[in-house]
Amino acid sequence: MSAAILRKMLLENGMQSSILVDSAGTEALVESPSEETTIDVCKKHGIDISMHRGQQITNVMVHDASIILCMAETHRRIIRGIFPQWERKILLLKEFGMAETPQHPSIDDPTGRAKKKYEKCFLELEAEITRIFPILKELVQQEKPRQLSMLQHPPRN
Repeated sequence: MSAAILRKMLLENGMQSSILVDSAGTEALVESPSEETTIDVCKKHGIDISMHRGQQITNVMVHDASIILCMAETHRRIIRGIFPQWERKILLLKEFGMAETPQHPSIDDPTGRAKKKYEKCFLELEAEITRIFPILKELVQQEKPRQLSMLQHPPRN
């Protein structure tokens, strides 16, 4: 959802070619479509993710990304453990651009839960991406980011 929300905002602001947004996971089922509930919630907000397919994060993605924004601390910890040399650019979405760490820095994974949890997650992601959008816009004006990775939650066991 996060990558799709950011892509929509970039498009609405004529910045779609300024930042390459990617989405990957540490335990993503490669080539698997999004869950129907995720597709439905995004569609309700004017975003079509029906063609999205899951992919694993790769060394090339991490190397090429200017910033990697994770939804949850557990996810950031996994990514930093795999790619410790890139630790400084692997951040939490809710911490990005903040002077202090928020009280609840992770965004809850709605996987397998009721639709209202997906909606809550979407709205939380949208609010955070709206918050960081001016920062990203400024970075683009400084010609810094080339690729931004939005990393999803690992699946629940």
